[in-house]
Amino acid sequence: MENPQETKETYSDLEIDLAKTFVMRCIAKKFPVKKAVLFESYRFGDLDQNKCISIALILDPMTNPLKVMTELVRLTWEFTVCIDPYPLSVSDFESSTPTIDEIKRTGTEILL
Repeated sequence: MENPQETKETYSDLEIDLAKTFVMRCIAKKFPVKKAVLFESYRFGDLDQNKCISIALILDPMTNPLKVMTELVRLTWEFTVCIDPYPLSVSDFESSTPTIDEIKRTGTEILL
């Protein structure tokens, strides 16, 4: 039996499409997205307003994290579902922390 902590999550086509749309809007707004990873999303069931799509955005360069996060949150307002952006620098994503390790282990890369 597989260890659930080492299993990649599976996401619906709708979740992946929403994540791709958000990432493409980030790129259109000139965010330097090098990689995007969908994680901790709607794992069980239908889309509703109480669940979020979480997206790690690996940015290069990552300048002024507070300003970046503020602008990303503004972009989420264009969606009718909750999107939780998680901006990271390349060096942050290459590091090892419990959260980053979980994203790498269970997340699904959004192809750009």
